[in-house]
Amino acid sequence: MSSVESTTLPTIHFILCDIEGTTSDIAFVKDVLFPFATEHLPHFIRSSRHRDDVKAQLVLAAEEGGLHSAHEEEIIQLLLNWIKT
Repeated sequence: MSSVESTTLPTIHFILCDIEGTTSDIAFVKDVLFPFATEHLPHFIRSSRHRDDVKAQLVLAAEEGGLHSAHEEEIIQLLLNWIKT
């Protein structure tokens, strides 16, 4: 009889898929998803900034954008600019 080692796999919390142009028309992303994100992102950040997961992502976004001592509003603007480009 052979023995099979038990392996503990990490828990998957979410899967991020790049759907742009794959599952739907690219116009849907541009005309619906981007405007939705642009409208709702500032409120989401302002109301969720206390959460550790959101804080961590804001720090990473600021670093990626070269804003090493950025304030929340500057990071929001950075993210909005990323959506536009």
